[in-house]
Amino acid sequence: MTSDMSSRDVFFKQYHDKQNEAVNVTRTAAFEEVCVKKLLVKSGVTMQLAKWKGQQKRNEFSSRLTLNWMMDKWPRFPMHIAVGVGQYPGRLPYAALLGGKISKLTVFKDYNTTAENHDVDPVEDRFAMIFKCQRAKHATIQVLHNQPVQSDVADFDSPDIEGKHCRRFMFCFRGVYYVIEGIDSFVATIGTDWASDD
Repeated sequence: MTSDMSSRDVFFKQYHDKQNEAVNVTRTAAFEEVCVKKLLVKSGVTMQLAKWKGQQKRNEFSSRLTLNWMMDKWPRFPMHIAVGVGQYPGRLPYAALLGGKISKLTVFKDYNTTAENHDVDPVEDRFAMIFKCQRAKHATIQVLHNQPVQSDVADFDSPDIEGKHCRRFMFCFRGVYYVIEGIDSFVATIGTDWASDD
């Protein structure tokens, strides 16, 4: 009887693991589409969701708008961009960035893994990873990227970013400058020249 229980337990654990994996894939895809929409809206693109989703459904068998779709549609987007799949339940430990423990941060490890999975070398190419930081004070959607900005830390309030207080944090690791900032600030950093309507 114990061997039956054991094989049953194994079966249900495998089933549960597969279900969790499917749920995580769906959540990541939904989050990615939210990020695409935010980037387009904040960049002033006239939204044509029905048209775009219809084209996606015909071409990719899914109507979800992805970052790859966005980069194909707007090839002048200034860097390769992907969604991080890690879970970041708390605030980012910015003190670790100052204390030299950058390479140990989960988000930085995920950034490097995501870049590698997309065949991008952050030393040579510009790359951004969008991720969700559950309890970030003003910006739950954060971006870690290697595009240089003007200052180490810049706080600003601006009508262009809906009057929200945003923090850009820049740090250098092995000769490459990285930035962590909210999605609103990220759009201000990269500009909107790439976002001409189709």
